[in-house]
Amino acid sequence: MPKVLVKISKLRDKDPTRTKPIRDRYVREVNRRFGRIKAAVYQYIVKENRLGAVKRTDRPAVLQDDEERKIIVPPAAPASPATVAVGAYVYEQSAQRVDEFMLWLDEQVQAEVLTYTREHAFVGYGHKNWQDVHLYSAYQRGIVQSLADLRAAGAALPELGSAAAMMLQPFHADRVALIYTRAFNGMKGVTEAMKAQMAHVLATGMAEGRHPWQIARRLADRVDKIGITRARLIARTETARAHRQATLNEFEALEGIVGEEIFGQWWTALDERVRPRHREWHGKVYTREVLATMVGEPNCRCTILPWTKTLAEIRAKFGEK
Repeated sequence: MPKVLVKISKLRDKDPTRTKPIRDRYVREVNRRFGRIKAAVYQYIVKENRLGAVKRTDRPAVLQDDEERKIIVPPAAPASPATVAVGAYVYEQSAQRVDEFMLWLDEQVQAEVLTYTREHAFVGYGHKNWQDVHLYSAYQRGIVQSLADLRAAGAALPELGSAAAMMLQPFHADRVALIYTRAFNGMKGVTEAMKAQMAHVLATGMAEGRHPWQIARRLADRVDKIGITRARLIARTETARAHRQATLNEFEALEGIVGEEIFGQWWTALDERVRPRHREWHGKVYTREVLATMVGEPNCRCTILPWTKTLAEIRAKFGEK
């Protein structure tokens, strides 16, 4: 295995890309945005009764077990009623009400998750989604880290200005725009899958005459299991991928200054969460073209360190300082 040209700290051993703070902020925002959708669903169905639930008088309430009566709603919501009537509610004009709810849900998703404007745009040619803030930070961190790593390895680099200024260059702006688009499309796919399941749950609950609280709980469960779970995966994956993509792009941009090809050395956290295949790649050197095919797996935390033949030969001849 080629010798590493960059000193690895304990912190970087645990978090190779050093993007955990960015990932954590991204995930927290996912939780907040989808949490507001859950709260709005509860308000729509339970508080406002916009599904038009009417309790039947010819059907006694049936006590459900504790698990069935658990409600996934904001903490401020009142406690669940002691009894839940299965088949004890009638929903008139149910098909129309399902359509109205789904149109309303589209608006909630658009406002909370798919916000996409051209005002105050970030790098990426005139568009802005809330995810872009986190992806911008991750990409910028990748540029800064690649420069620091090359200098630490012994490369003589001139002062190149701030990472923010470098990201305004078309070379980086074009590439970061693609990162924004991929993350946006990924989140759009998540919301489409979530809405499809919510439509099924809603129609089934109304047909069965379920208590509005039960329907709201089951819809919230779909937001949790489909929306939040998959959106968190996107947040973790795209943050690290943006960092690695920035690293590879900056290596390409700096080759003319360094005067030779800059390769990439794969580096993992080497803990129990690392994939066996990524563990096999650890410490090995690859071309940028090969590395571009290796990045992007879900939840991958690996990073790419710089490696050049000249710097490696100098280290081998004089030894690491």
